[in-house]
Amino acid sequence: MGALSSIVNASAPSLYISLCSITFNPTVWNIIARNAIFTFGLVRDHLCQCALLDQPRMTLLPKPFATLVPVLIFIVGQVFVLTSTYALGITGTFLGNYSRILMNDRCHAPKVFGDVSMDPKAE
Repeated sequence: MGALSSIVNASAPSLYISLCSITFNPTVWNIIARNAIFTFGLVRDHLCQCALLDQPRMTLLPKPFATLVPVLIFIVGQVFVLTSTYALGITGTFLGNYSRILMNDRCHAPKVFGDVSMDPKAE
């Protein structure tokens, strides 16, 4: 527990408020049959940001990589988001099963990461 206490400030009330908010939002989302609770999401995001600001900071990467690595991760994430939006279309991305709008054909991701689950030779 000593190593954890050096990177997590457990005495900060904002941490516990944020954890309650993180638990509350998806629970209410599922109970109320997925009605859009946009305001609660904004409040949750704000509470999480406050909790993060109250935590101690720790340098994990040397100076040039501290900016480069997050930027590269962000770019890769955006590529995933944009390519999935392109594959599913706007309707499939933002409405999908919530509005009972299903695509006629199954959408397959390109096999760049060695996914063998849909490969007939893998059986």
